Amino acid sequence: AGVGWAVGRRSVDRTRGIDAAILAATSNPQATRVRLASGDGRRHVDAVLLPNGSGYLVDNNLPTLPDGRTYQLWGVIGGAKVSLGVLGNAPAKAAFAAKADVAALAITAERAGGVVASAEAPVVSGSVRI
Repeated sequence: AGVGWAVGRRSVDRTRGIDAAILAATSNPQATRVRLASGDGRRHVDAVLLPNGSGYLVDNNLPTLPDGRTYQLWGVIGGAKVSLGVLGNAPAKAAFAAKADVAALAITAERAGGVVASAEAPVVSGSVRI
């Protein structure tokens, strides 16, 4: 029981930590808000990017992917598509790091574990306007 409590406590602490970091980022007047959207506008992901390159996925309405699939976050930096992280098949709030000169963000659906380079069309994408 003690082990279960400790594991559960760590999960709660992590959730509180990301919530506090997101609150601080969204309250920062220098933060850039980015709306990633699908082509038809039905799907979205809201992100916030700080001048130091710290970023957070704040909210989304992405559907859960089947087992064996994952969402992957990409940044367009200097014309190159760079993986910023694997988000799992049911992403919630998440932290990521990107260079401050990121021009766009996109999320693709990939095989579990992610890929080095994506051949998939973005599920959602958005330009970063600083």
